[in-house]
Amino acid sequence: MVIKIACKKPGFRRCGMEHPAEATYPGGKFTPAQLRELKAEPMLVVVEVEGDVPAEKPAGKKGPKAE
Repeated sequence: MVIKIACKKPGFRRCGMEHPAEATYPGGKFTPAQLRELKAEPMLVVVEVEGDVPAEKPAGKKGPKAE
C-alpha cells in the first residue's frame, strides 16, 4: 500500500514534515496516529492506494533524445 498526499498549500507542515504539492509515500512511513492526523487535516488530501511507491529515476538520467 502507498499513501498519496496532495497539499493545498505546498510547504505546509504537519506531522513533523513539510508537504509538497503532491507526494507518494510507502505505507509504513506514518504511524496510525500520524495517518489519522494527516487525514483530519483540511489542508491535505490523503488517499491510501494499493501498490508500491514508484522507483525514482537515477539522477542525471533523462529519456531518449529526440532527433
